[in-house]
Amino acid sequence: MPLENDACDLPTACCPVCGDKVSGYHYGLPTCESCKGFFKRTVQNKKEYHCTDTGACTIDRVHRKRCAHCRFQKCLSVGMRTEGISFL
Repeated sequence: MPLENDACDLPTACCPVCGDKVSGYHYGLPTCESCKGFFKRTVQNKKEYHCTDTGACTIDRVHRKRCAHCRFQKCLSVGMRTEGISFL
């Protein structure tokens, strides 16, 4: 049974970063709570991540925590915007 179908029923209800169920619009896109929080923490804390593989890691609901670099790059590539995030 594919995990993608467990997360959301319609493609528009899926987080464009990881495929989990969307909780609302965050930073310009409909995303899940997990990706919203990850993106906010990364930008606020000015984190710099490095991929230990080829820079093309699979980012899905199950594997989203394995590579922060590739996850953040995917956040940016799908259109999440840093505007509006206040820095600590």
